[in-house]
Amino acid sequence: MPLPRIALAAALLALAAPAVASADRLVTPPASPPTFQSTDTELVAFDGYVYFAANDGVNGNELWRTDGTPAGTTLVKDFKPGLASASGNPRQLTVVGNRLFVIASNADDQYAAYVIDPGGPPQLTTVPTGAAGSLDNGGTIMGQVNGKVLLDHYDGGVGDKLYSLGASGTVFQTITSAAGTNVSVGPVATVGGFAYFGMTVNSNSATEPYRTDGTTATMVKDIVTGINGSQPTDFIATGNRAYFTADDGVHGRELWVTDGSDGGTQLVHEHHPLNVASSISDWAANGNVLYYIPNDPTTGGEVWRTEGTDATTRVVKDLTPGPGGSGQNRLFAFKDGYGLLRGSDVYASDGTDAGTTLLGSVDLDGYGPAYPTVVGSKFYFRGGFSGYGSVVWRSDGAPVGTFALTAGAFDGDPRSPFPFAGPFAQLGDKIIFTAQYPHAVGDPVPVNARRIYVIDTSQADETRRAATAPSISGTAAVGQKLTGDKGAWTLEPNTYAYKWLRNGTPIPNATGTTYTPSTADAGAQISFRVTASGIGGPNVVSADSAAISLGGALPTPPKPSPSPVSPVSHGTPSLTLKKAAKLTGTVRVGQTIKLKLPTFAQSKVRFSFRWYADGKLIKRQSASSLKLRKALKGKRITAKITVRRAGYRTRTLTLGPTGKVKSARR
Repeated sequence: MPLPRIALAAALLALAAPAVASADRLVTPPASPPTFQSTDTELVAFDGYVYFAANDGVNGNELWRTDGTPAGTTLVKDFKPGLASASGNPRQLTVVGNRLFVIASNADDQYAAYVIDPGGPPQLTTVPTGAAGSLDNGGTIMGQVNGKVLLDHYDGGVGDKLYSLGASGTVFQTITSAAGTNVSVGPVATVGGFAYFGMTVNSNSATEPYRTDGTTATMVKDIVTGINGSQPTDFIATGNRAYFTADDGVHGRELWVTDGSDGGTQLVHEHHPLNVASSISDWAANGNVLYYIPNDPTTGGEVWRTEGTDATTRVVKDLTPGPGGSGQNRLFAFKDGYGLLRGSDVYASDGTDAGTTLLGSVDLDGYGPAYPTVVGSKFYFRGGFSGYGSVVWRSDGAPVGTFALTAGAFDGDPRSPFPFAGPFAQLGDKIIFTAQYPHAVGDPVPVNARRIYVIDTSQADETRRAATAPSISGTAAVGQKLTGDKGAWTLEPNTYAYKWLRNGTPIPNATGTTYTPSTADAGAQISFRVTASGIGGPNVVSADSAAISLGGALPTPPKPSPSPVSPVSHGTPSLTLKKAAKLTGTVRVGQTIKLKLPTFAQSKVRFSFRWYADGKLIKRQSASSLKLRKALKGKRITAKITVRRAGYRTRTLTLGPTGKVKSARR
């Protein structure tokens, strides 16, 4: 049975982490956890907490932290006090050594840099200013090197400057000081004690690659002499080199590499001949190997790998042969290779053609998976699962090990129209994330309000299995109806499908809970197969009943199971059906389906009714009609009429199943 398709997109949050237990359980929040109108996508673990920006509807969008419990979820700082509409909008949460840095807007509507020491409140750091400079004039955290955070800060009318946090811990030190300096916006690539970045110096428009150890900055190579420069961008580091894209004026924009020396700074590979630019949609570093996705004219958007030379640069696997490639990709380092989110597919690869494996390929319920988070030898991500909405998935890099975990209260509830979960952050044995949760119409918080959820990796998986095997009741003979019982299953609620088998082979069109053997079954072994599906791993599991031989004795079904149908007693007459029952109405949410009652030759018969959705009894529904609620969308409805009259054998009539219940008309 193929795996469900897993639609994948969005951002990667890869976490260096020790090995964790092989099993997980999602823990739903208590009855009254903190509730947020919105949360940002940055979640960073620091000092025993996960820090994140959120709007609680009172303080605006400010800095919070949580340890995964309601009591441990608190506001860290209201950077811009005042009305709920006043927000500090903290961003760029960056851990350097034993400190957390953040950029936020203060009460003067100016962005400033803050630092949080372990156990301490946020403190505003000081950035040197020029004659026209301002302390609170923004800034971008570029990365870190040698235990120092790097800050790109516009120093008034003097220009863009790069700073590092000084030894005193409160004063940023100037790395670049020349007038007219302009640091290229974007993360630095840090390797070998240096951070690599692009910079323009002395009002010259020539931007070239530079590097800094946190104290001074020097040019790596003047790739294009003159006023234009090579305009390097997109810096990323492997274990031994820094990579970037640049235009040398001859080959167009292509991938370059540097070891920090002039001679060791060179073009890696020319994807487009002549002076035609290449673009790289995504990349990931694993050890000394760089994986990246160029718009190569031969392969299209496929994954390539390189170790810094043209000879070591090649496509890993051309998943879509020819130049078509793929439009939307996301790479992340995983195990000894990479994981790839490619449109509606997810792959794992060891960096070779043969070792590139499709783990699954579907977008269920319209929720494209997002926020893959690597934890040890597994990765977690958000994705849809039909009937449950947005759930948390886990993969160990193999198709059989890729499935939706058990879900929290945010899944499958019709009151929560956008039940998005994620992104994720690891905190010890916990994986913490926020998710939209179900709440009633009229609740004062918005429909997309979010709460904190936790995956406890120290607990065992809740595994789908048949705790009591399926069974068959009835008379084992041609022409006598057999009834299958699904048994008892873990991880309810499940969705069930049924098949009857003859000598181990499915019987065509025998997909209900009852089956009447024909002459083709004479002397055969008949069994009843139940397939349960839902969230929790594995997502789809089948179990068979014990086989019975037609004409032989019927085995006693295991408990619990329905009472076997007693053989016909020739001393008790049967009710004579004159006109069959009918099931009428439109099978659509909001509509009502009705039973048109049967008629019998005998009078004074009594009727009772039961309704089933995909074989599961619908509780508290015992009338001759059924209104189709939203929870029944996508399910097949079956009705059973039990007919009784004193002195006659009780008779049960089954109508259905119907087609799947459709969505309500808009």
